[in-house]
Amino acid sequence: MKIQENDKKLLIYLVSLFILSIFSIAIYGMYVFYMMLTAIGLAFVIEFAFAKIRKKKMNIANWFVTPLLFVLFLPAKAPIWLVIYGTAFAVLFGKAVFGGDDNYVFNPAMVGLLFVTVSFPQQMTNQWYHTVNGLVGADNSANILYNGGTVNIIQQLMGESAGTIGEVFRLLIILLGLFMIAFKAIDWKVPTFFIGSYFLFSMFGKFAGLNVLDPVQSIFVGTVLLAAFFVAPDEPTIAKYPLGRVLYGVGLGLFTFIIRNFSSFSDGIIFVIVIMNAIAPLIDKIEEPKVSLEEGE
Repeated sequence: MKIQENDKKLLIYLVSLFILSIFSIAIYGMYVFYMMLTAIGLAFVIEFAFAKIRKKKMNIANWFVTPLLFVLFLPAKAPIWLVIYGTAFAVLFGKAVFGGDDNYVFNPAMVGLLFVTVSFPQQMTNQWYHTVNGLVGADNSANILYNGGTVNIIQQLMGESAGTIGEVFRLLIILLGLFMIAFKAIDWKVPTFFIGSYFLFSMFGKFAGLNVLDPVQSIFVGTVLLAAFFVAPDEPTIAKYPLGRVLYGVGLGLFTFIIRNFSSFSDGIIFVIVIMNAIAPLIDKIEEPKVSLEEGE
């Protein structure tokens, strides 16, 4: 049986997501596996229940995406109860209430993360971050801007730094991102213009004398790369047309630059994604085909 194009894209994305998850477990240990298992199990129960209530067939493949993505953005020592609350909120209010697969407005995993970040800020702070190779705490953008520190990009690429579960092995993230782009599982325009515009805004900020993060180093800290390849290109939440997707990527870069440098949130990617998800339908209006009265009749 011939695999449909959308199913092929989802399969490639899932393979990439599973590879990243396996390496994250290898870096942080079996507790992360238990977090993922909890999130996946709970997501299955909720999605299965909604499928039965609506008398629709459950998409087995799509079921894995939201819980795995949610966990990858968590601190490595986040308590299991937080995983349960966040996953339930992500699947229920980020996905199910909109009608499930391909019908949601905001990326479900980001909805769950936004909920736990606002509701349980203490549990989402550095005290829950795992220690990696003697590095304690989150090695994120706040350390660069507010403490005047620098990062070793090689260490950042090779997973030798502390951070959220899925962000630390950045070389793997880049390779998986290129793999997904090569097989057209994601649209190259979104991550390319996201990362590129963020770099340019940071560079212009430096030239203008603003106290902003280093343009190069800031790309390799926090969840920029993880979001750029695994969250930002999410088809149901992005602009539909080619030019719109370029503008969408630039918008991601702009809001990332603003929130990271001029707000109290050192990373802020969660807020950036949700903001641009909300703006995407407006961007579509720019390129939306015009229907004449004759055609409408």
